[in-house]
Amino acid sequence: MAYGIFFDGSGIMLTGWQQKGDKTYFFNNDGAMLTGWYKSDNKWYYLNPSTTSGVEGAVITGWISYNNKWYYADSKGVMQEGWKQIDGNWFYFYPGEGSKAVNTNISGFTLDGEGIWRK
Repeated sequence: MAYGIFFDGSGIMLTGWQQKGDKTYFFNNDGAMLTGWYKSDNKWYYLNPSTTSGVEGAVITGWISYNNKWYYADSKGVMQEGWKQIDGNWFYFYPGEGSKAVNTNISGFTLDGEGIWRK
């Protein structure tokens, strides 16, 4: 989805990745700020679609709940895929889709209901 158009201090319309304070946004070629899932350079990002929670359009980092599934974005906002260690626990995120695997077995490693591989 796309929303408002923004300009810099010189009146030039912003496009592409933009840093404003400690938040990162993406503006398409028409200058519209994007929200929701966005793929750039073969990496997925989640741009906050909410106007009531957090900053609309800002790249989300950390855990993301979306359509009853969990995803994880690193400190740059890149959606994780495959095996990742987060806060000392190992999780598996389905490649190409990114959601966290739960209550399943991946290559002989059993993941519990929280998606954690417990040694």
